[in-house]
Formats: sequence, C-alpha cells, structure tokens
Amino acid sequence: MTILRNYRGLLRVAGGQVGAATSGAAFWLVMAWILHPVAYGYLSWLISIAMLISAFTVLGWGKTIATYYPKEGRNELLSGSVIIVLAASLLAGAVTSLVLDPAVGLLVIGLSLFSLAVYSDLGEQNYARYMWMWIGVRLASFILAVAIYLWWGMVSGIVAGLAIAYLTFGSRILKHFCINPGMREVRGKMGFALTTLGADVSTGAVNLLDKVLIGLYFGMAMLGFYQLAYRIFVALTILPKILLFYLLPEKSAGRRTTGVEILGTLISVGLAGLTFILAPLVIPQLFPDFTESIGAIQIMGLAAIPATIAGIKTSELYSRERARVVLGSHLVALGVGVAGIMSLGKSFGLLGLAISMLILQITLAASLTFSPRLFSRGAVPNKMVVGLASMTLAAVLLLSYLNIQPLQIEIVGNKVRGTGTAMGTFVAITVVHEKTEDAEAAIAEAFEEIKRIERLMSVQDETSEIYALNHSGTDWVELSPEVLHVLTRAQYYSSLSGGAFDITVQPLMDLWMEKTKERGKMPVPDELSEALELVGWNNLIVDGDHSRARFVQYGMEVTLGGIAK
Repeated sequence: MTILRNYRGLLRVAGGQVGAATSGAAFWLVMAWILHPVAYGYLSWLISIAMLISAFTVLGWGKTIATYYPKEGRNELLSGSVIIVLAASLLAGAVTSLVLDPAVGLLVIGLSLFSLAVYSDLGEQNYARYMWMWIGVRLASFILAVAIYLWWGMVSGIVAGLAIAYLTFGSRILKHFCINPGMREVRGKMGFALTTLGADVSTGAVNLLDKVLIGLYFGMAMLGFYQLAYRIFVALTILPKILLFYLLPEKSAGRRTTGVEILGTLISVGLAGLTFILAPLVIPQLFPDFTESIGAIQIMGLAAIPATIAGIKTSELYSRERARVVLGSHLVALGVGVAGIMSLGKSFGLLGLAISMLILQITLAASLTFSPRLFSRGAVPNKMVVGLASMTLAAVLLLSYLNIQPLQIEIVGNKVRGTGTAMGTFVAITVVHEKTEDAEAAIAEAFEEIKRIERLMSVQDETSEIYALNHSGTDWVELSPEVLHVLTRAQYYSSLSGGAFDITVQPLMDLWMEKTKERGKMPVPDELSEALELVGWNNLIVDGDHSRARFVQYGMEVTLGGIAK
C-alpha cells in the first residue's frame, strides 16, 4: 500500500508538471508563430524579470511549508507565511509597475501567491489539487494571454493575461489570511526560510538571469533565437521538476525513493539523446526561420541530464534541512553561468550561450552532489559552505565584470592588443612598440577618444549633441566641430548616392525596433508611409559657417550608426 501510495502521488505530481509544461510549451510555440522574433525575445525578457522578482518575494516560505508542514501540520505556519508573502509581493509589484510595466508588476504578485499556494498543497500532500492547480493556471494563462493580445495588439497584453491567471489561482492561498496569525511558528522557522530564500533567488537566477542578461547585452533578436532553444530545454526538464516537487515531501516524511530517482535519471538520458538526433530533422520543417537554433537546441538538450541530477539532490538536501548547501551550490553555478554568458557568448554567439547553460547545469549538479560530502555537519559548518560559495561567485562575477569592461590589455612580446566595447560593438586596437607601457597608454587614449566621440553622437545619451538635435523640433542646435564634420560628410555621401545613404532614417528604425518589440508585428504599409514622410536628407540643414544644424520638418531624427564609427 505504501508503494502504491507513493506512485499515485508521483503520478499526480507528474500530471501537474506535464500538464503545465505541455500548455507552457504550446504557449511559447504559439507566441513564436504570432510574434516577431524581436517581440518574442522581449516577451521572454519581461516574464523572466517578473519570475526572478517573485522568487525573491516568496521569501523562502514556499519550501519551508513543504518541508515542515508534513512533519508538524501547524496551520499557524501557513497563516503567518501568507501575511509576509502578500506584503512583500504587493510592495515589489508596485515598484515594478512604476519602473517597468504595470502588467509585469501584477504578474509579480500573481506568481508569488501562486507559488505559495502550490507549495501549501505539497505540504498538505494534496497531490491531486496540486496537479489541477498547475494545469488550470497554465491553460488559463494560454487562453487569456492570446485573447488579450489579439484584442489589444500589445505584448503587454500577453503579460496581463498571465497576471490575471496567476492572480486568480494564487488567490486561493488567501483563505489562510488572518489579522492576528500568531507569528511564533514563523519566527521559529525564520532561519530556514531565509536560507531557503537565498537558494530560491539563486535558483531563479540560474534559470532566468540568462534571459535578462542576453536581452540587455546581446539584443532581443538574439534572445528570441535563444528562447526557442531554451523552451525545448524547459520541456526536457519537466522530469527534474517532477522529481523535486514530489521527492521533497516524500523524503521529508522519511520514505525511500531510490527506484524513482534511478528511473528518472535514465529517462533524462534518453530524452537528451533523442533531442540531439531529432533537432536537425524537425526544426527546419516546423520552424524554418529558426534553423540557427539547431546547435543550441542540441547542446541545451544535453543539459537536461545534469538538471535531473540536480533536482534529485536538491530535494534530498532540503529534506535533510541542508538549505545552505543548496544555496551555496546555486551561487557557484550562477557565477559560472554569468561568466559563461559574458565570455562564451561574446566569442561564439548563440552556441556560446548554449554551452554556458550546459556548463551551468553540470556545475550545479556536481556541487549539489559533492558539497555535502566535503562539508559534512561534523566537519565544517554549513555557513562555511555558503561563505566559500559566495567567494567563488564574487570571484567569477569579478572576472565577468572585467570581461565586459571597455578595455582589456594583452601583451605578447612587443605587441600590445587592447579590446573592449564602444559604439555598440567590439573594438580591438593593436600597437607594436618596444616600450609596452607607451603602447598601453596610446591604446587607452584611443579608447577614451572613441568614448568621447560616442558621448557626442549617441542617439540614446540625453547629454549628447545628436540627442539634442533629435529633440529640437525645427530649432537650430549648436554643434561641436566633430559632430558638424560627420553631419557634413553624411550629407555629401547622401548626395553622392542619390539618397541611398541617409542618416535621417531614425524614425524608420524606431518603428521597426521599438514598435515591433512592443506590438509583436511588422509595420503595416500605412505606418511605413507615415514614417517615410519624416525621412529625407535634404530636410536636414547643416550650417557650417555658424556651427549649427536643424530639421525642416518637425519629428525628424538622425542616427549616425552608419558613419560615426
């Protein structure tokens, strides 16, 4: 009867995760079908931010409930947790709404309440309700997100649909809300909850920070391609999630789960191999615009194996109240992942980003497996595990920081090479000189000059002269000799090419990049025609005698991306 009960619970947890993952996969596939790749990446970026914030606002009380409620069954723990999480999520949601988007703020609140609700189901070992909660919220998310987007036509509408669904299902946990909950149980578990909070945030960072960083540093288009590969990886990690959510309460209750763990690992190996073989055959047929993602899909498919092992080890450590080891392992993996994104992504593009994900998952599985043996309770305090992991994270993040700084110097003999980022691209300068100190100084001065020119001619920098010109309407704007020279040469090349080269195309770029990102669709002919009315190099007047320039037509803007370099 015990074995039958175990597998019945496993099947229900599996049913919830499979149903959630299936509807989630369908959601992202439909989004890829109806959205422009830039908007697809932007949607992933917004949702990743919301999920990362909600991992913090739950404050570790979800897993605390799942760990202690099966042992103690105290309702005071539930009511106290609801008070804390509700307050934190409302505050975080309000700030996110002001800083980013109101729909993202609502999603933060909904995700937080829903997370606490499903963990309470696990704590009560109500696996049937857990299953239907996941299936229900994902189906509702899918229907509402698509419906609101088709009605409103904005990517924010998709996020709003998700928020409504998670708020609806997550609000069930508010039945445990009471004015005077009695916080003694909460205070007694505060230490475990805070440690679990660190693990939850680091876990969220491991799973979500890659999207945030890729969107910021590599652009939404690259993120769109990466997202397709990542969603396939997520589908393959259904098994680790099933094992984590099921094994945690089972192990906490003292039940043996060895057979389930072995079976799960073998299945993950089979799925990874199948993905590696089928990706080159299936992707060109189903997603011909995403053939660049094939290599990334194969690499990230392999990451499902260490992800499964990590899920098993995480449940074991939580059941033994070793949350600090989980936190330390995730911190180490996070540091390695961030370093991989910044270094491998810069060197190898999409494939490098996929490899960084694989390395991250291997690091996490290895750390969760070997850290408890290296730092047993009797040998080294758990705090030292977190301390060592934090130092490792700090060191790796420092290396990542140095890796993306404007200037790196490499000296080989009498050849000095400086590399860095400037004007939205990578720059390399090589100097051959007997005195390497002089060569380093020359390279540094060159980079400073490049940055100075960028500050003058940037479209985004509000202190730049080009920004001032673009927001001047039809008024004259005084310009420095450098900016005046570039504008004059741009006019010359526009005349020489018959308008084929035209720096006044910024309104078109805004339409294609910003509006497409917000709405998910390519511009329609009427919008293109309207933007084209603001394009025309003849309507930019450059007065060299008085070092100034102005537009003839209100709403015109220039971009020097094609000539300032």
